[in-house]
Amino acid sequence: MASIRDFFSSLFGQGQGRNVQSPASAPSQQQDIAQAWYGKGNALAALSRYEEAMGCYDKALEMDRRYVAAWSNKGNALAALGRREEALGCYDKALEVDPRYVAAWSNKGGSLAALGRHEEAMGCYDMALEVDQRLAAAWYGKGNALAALSRYEEAITCCDKILEINPRDAVAWRNKGNSLAALGRYEEAIGCYDKAIEIDPRYAPAPTQ
Repeated sequence: MASIRDFFSSLFGQGQGRNVQSPASAPSQQQDIAQAWYGKGNALAALSRYEEAMGCYDKALEMDRRYVAAWSNKGNALAALGRREEALGCYDKALEVDPRYVAAWSNKGGSLAALGRHEEAMGCYDMALEVDQRLAAAWYGKGNALAALSRYEEAITCCDKILEINPRDAVAWRNKGNSLAALGRYEEAIGCYDKAIEIDPRYAPAPTQ
């Protein structure tokens, strides 16, 4: 399973293919300035300079309080620093503006899961998947939450959904193997691990000395 930090970091800068501004948002010049601060924040986040990134997102939000992606990515930066309760507040702000913003739903699920609130996390992933059934990050998160609750059959279904999207997703094969092994279905688990290793040899066990 990828780390929570890696999970959030992978989502920085993704606009989910939609306009991040609301129709009643800031005037054009302010939008341009806000977008510059937002872009700088994403670049800093990519360098793991999360405190500085948050300052940039705050500058963008001074220009436009309805800047959905800035709220969501500020939440990501807070989550990467372990400040997950604060992150939840940012995701909620984003969702107040746009209840269909899938990145905020998925990332909110990640923070809830990190806090051990797996049932609530699954509700967030389901909201994201209502909007985009092919959002692999939400299937990952939901599968991990289900596995944490020992609901392994359902977790396997989530892995299968990811593999429908990308049959060469090594992490999904590995996670499916983990759930199968937890159910005692070891032969099937071995087949999944073999698939993961075939796709990404880094999953192979280290050679013994």
